[in-house]
This record gives sequence, C-alpha cells and structure tokens, in this order.
Amino acid sequence: MESAVGFILSRQLLARVGRSPTAARRSPRKHDDGDGDSSDAKAAVRIWTKAEEEEDRGRGRVQPFQDKKAPEGGGGGGGGDGGGDSEERHGRRRGEMKATLKGRFEGDKATAATTLAVPAAGDLRLKASATEAAFSNGPSLRGLTLTLEKPGAFLVDLKPHTKDVRFQFMNSALVLDKRVSLTYTHSTSLAPAAAPAAAPPSRTALDCAVTFGAANKVSFSHALGSGGCRVKYTYAHGADRLTTIEPVFDTNKNAWEFAVTKKFEGGVAVKGTYHASTKLLGLEWTRDSKSGGSFKIATSFDLSDQSKAPKLIAESTWNYEI
Repeated sequence: MESAVGFILSRQLLARVGRSPTAARRSPRKHDDGDGDSSDAKAAVRIWTKAEEEEDRGRGRVQPFQDKKAPEGGGGGGGGDGGGDSEERHGRRRGEMKATLKGRFEGDKATAATTLAVPAAGDLRLKASATEAAFSNGPSLRGLTLTLEKPGAFLVDLKPHTKDVRFQFMNSALVLDKRVSLTYTHSTSLAPAAAPAAAPPSRTALDCAVTFGAANKVSFSHALGSGGCRVKYTYAHGADRLTTIEPVFDTNKNAWEFAVTKKFEGGVAVKGTYHASTKLLGLEWTRDSKSGGSFKIATSFDLSDQSKAPKLIAESTWNYEI
C-alpha cells in the first residue's frame, strides 16, 4: 500500500515539474533558478526510487532500500549487475566440470568405474578415469587413465601403471557434398622392454566414415598390418530415424555381423546383434534417465553350444555436473 501511494505521489510531482527524474538529475541549469523546480524534482526522484525499492523488497528481489545516486559516466550503477554476471559466468564454469559413475554387474562379478572431466585452456579438457582396481587394495595407479583431449580434434590417453599411451586424431571435411570423417589411432608403450620378444601385433588403426544424407553412412576400419578391414553400412529408417540397421562384414574373418536398433518414446531403445563367426546372439535394452543417467540390461546366447547358460549383464551410468 505504501509503495502504491509513493508511486502516485511521484507521478504527481513529475507531472508538476514536467520532466523525468533522469532529466532532473542531469540538468544543472535548474539548480540555481530559485523557482523550486530543483527541490521538487529531487523529491520526485527519491519518492519514485524508494517506491520501486519497497515494492521489489516486498517481492523478495532486493535488499533493504539504500539511497541511489545518479550514475556518472555510466559506471556508477554497474557494480551490482557485474557481480551477478560474474556469478553466472562462474556457475557456467563450474557446470562444465562433469563426473560420471558407472557400475556393471555380470553374473557374480561387479565392477565400477568413475570419470572426472574438467575444462582446461581453450577447448581442451582433462579427464581422469579410474576403475575399482585403483581402490581395491588401497589407492594405486592401477586402473587409472589420464586423458587430454580436444573434442573432435585429438586425444591422448596415458595409463601410468603400465605406461601405455594412445594417440587419436580426428578430422572431417566435405568431399563432393559428402561428409567424410577420418580417425587415426596409435597405441604404444613407454615402458622399457625387459627382454626381447616377438613383435607385438599392430596397434595402429585407420577409420573412415562417409555420410550420404541423413539416413545412410558407410564406415571402414583397418588395422595396419592386419591385411583386412571391417566395412559397416548404417541405414536409419523412417522420417524420425527410429530404426537403425547395421550390417558389418569383416574381411579377416570372412564373416558377417548384424545389428538392429529400435528407439521408443521415453529414451528407451532395444538392440539385437548377431555375430556369424562366433554364433553369438545378443539382446540389449537401454533407457536414458531425465536426471542424467542411463540403464542397460543385456544378455547373450551362444547358439553353437546351447548347453551354456546365457550371460546376463546390467549396467548403470550416472552423470553429474560439479
């Protein structure tokens, strides 16, 4: 009620002086007129400002009223807003730090892993991943992986315990209006060789993917020295691309693999796979949670030996922003 009365009084005073509070504050010639306009304008400014403050305070938006001074040079009134912007920017920076927890249950065996990702300079990100091996017998470097990455450009993985390093470089370009993506991966070990041994298998791989519109993609994977490659064709069916069919041919094994995925409302997806070389049939059910997590239940059947019991796997993944 008081704020409404103050607002009405301020309007009446402003109507009498015939100008806005800003004009009253910025016009120096009226200060020495002696006609009372200057004092009336100052009173109008104070009543009008205080009415706004009291109204906002009643809504819980501001602190108790304090006298406002006219900004000089545009810098006087920006202090409070600048602090709010700083807090918003700090909040966004804090939101960029993410943690992931993953639990996996397979038969009578349970495993867990956690990943912490923090922003670095520019677009770089640092990640630290650890499995339960890092904590099972006290803190250790076993099961720890450190990663430096720039999404879509490169990443470097280092396992301090085994001194294994993995380099990966990614790039993409438009070729004849088709998106072509290339990935180069090389893994090596920095640990000195204890004794001469046979040459390890090739750990350098090249991956290429060509996208033909929104529904078709062809991928090639080749490990240097293997003498073969894997060719995968991906087809997304329907206007909403809810059904995906992925046949794969492995030239090394001279065998086919098939995968069919169907997506449903609510973040639910069902996937079926079949590996002709091992005669393994797999079924998988996944669901994405609105709270930032996902659940997966998978089972596999060995069709070559039906006496074997099917394997059952359950996974739960949770993502958090710190």
